[in-house]
Amino acid sequence: MAGFYVVRDEYDTGKADNPLDLPAFPYEAAYVIQDRMFKEDGSLFYPAFPGDPFYEDFIVGEEAELPPDKFPDGGPSALAEFFGDVMTVNGKAWPKTNVEPRQYRLRLLNGCDSRFLILRFKQVRLNSTNVQPWHQNVPFTVIGTDHGLGTKAKKMETLLMEPGSRYDVIVNFKGLEGRRVIMWNVGPDEPYSGDFDDISFPKSGPGFMRTGRVMAFDVTLPLDKSVPDNFNAAFSIGPQYYPPIPEPTRVRKVALFEGLDEFGRLMPLLGTVEPATDFQGQPIYWPNTEAHQLAGLAGKQMEGTMAWHEPSTENPKNGTAEEWEVWNLSGDAHPIHLHLVRFEILGREEIVWDSGTQLQEDGDEIVGDGTFLVHQPIVQHNGVLGLGFRVVNPTKGASVETPSIHYEDGPKDMVTALPGQVTRFKTYFDQPGRFVWHCHILAHEDHEMMRVMYVSE
Repeated sequence: MAGFYVVRDEYDTGKADNPLDLPAFPYEAAYVIQDRMFKEDGSLFYPAFPGDPFYEDFIVGEEAELPPDKFPDGGPSALAEFFGDVMTVNGKAWPKTNVEPRQYRLRLLNGCDSRFLILRFKQVRLNSTNVQPWHQNVPFTVIGTDHGLGTKAKKMETLLMEPGSRYDVIVNFKGLEGRRVIMWNVGPDEPYSGDFDDISFPKSGPGFMRTGRVMAFDVTLPLDKSVPDNFNAAFSIGPQYYPPIPEPTRVRKVALFEGLDEFGRLMPLLGTVEPATDFQGQPIYWPNTEAHQLAGLAGKQMEGTMAWHEPSTENPKNGTAEEWEVWNLSGDAHPIHLHLVRFEILGREEIVWDSGTQLQEDGDEIVGDGTFLVHQPIVQHNGVLGLGFRVVNPTKGASVETPSIHYEDGPKDMVTALPGQVTRFKTYFDQPGRFVWHCHILAHEDHEMMRVMYVSE
């Protein structure tokens, strides 16, 4: 289940006379987009056994060995990602709604497990379900994101929505009377690499048609001229809307990895790029347990891959700002989410890899001119060892331009960390206590890609 709650203020009152001239009910709607699989009886289906979707990719393809005493018939087994073949909006498959030829405000939430949505609005004939490349794009204006209205609006034709993200858009149906507009997803039915140019359109086969179509808007209602339609897409709420984030007092380097559990299944992991220290600069050490002794970690300063249950290494001081560098050392994009903060995205740089090898194995030559990884055991919750990594000689390169399909001109609590890049943002911690930061691909956060963040008094 997923849903919305909307927090109002003196700017965004939700009433027709709001000072920003934003469309108000019934011209404001909230849509939770999710991909699902269903059994013939209509109940939800999740793959977990041989022959099910993705089992070949994440179990057989990873050469995982599932002992039959624990996994009779090969399962059930956790899989690294889930991509449904039915798109639902607010729990209904491929819905449609009737609209007037005017501006509508759509609050969109990507509630998918693993799917990055890349959305367009396509103008087609009324009642058509077919979208072709020559069908005209309907431009829209993005006015806000995770934490509220943006500092400036952005006119777009294609929008990336990472899992868990929220975007606030204005779609103008004026001049489209008697037409249908389809919210169309051109995102892949697979883990997102961040390379939008590799996504062909249209894709072949009936499967993509099922996950390309999201919902339809039929412009068939008569215009109610008694209700003003005055929203100006050039609006700006100004910096006074949000308190500025102070200059950071610390640069924190965290990392995203792809390790293996004790059965050889892919296990996405979080960790640090450098040896961990607390907010006072004191080292944080691995616990001195039997499992950590067996792993050769006990008593050493924590760094590299870390499971959920390990001591917190992200422990900022309440009332301070930090800059976070998120080093994506995996092969896919990850939507990174911090609880109870908002942040400002600063930019991205490429990771410079060692010209000899990215992962040092026996006999590999290390040149020393860039980043490389070495294997490091990871202690799992059951005390059994999995396979993780430690970062050596972390090296950044040139700045990377933010892809045009991203909207980041607003208060975010999520960011897409693209593979092979360092994504930087600054944030302010003003709520003491224990929270989490994690990848918002649900299958990832549930299989160890989540860590406790302790904001100290």
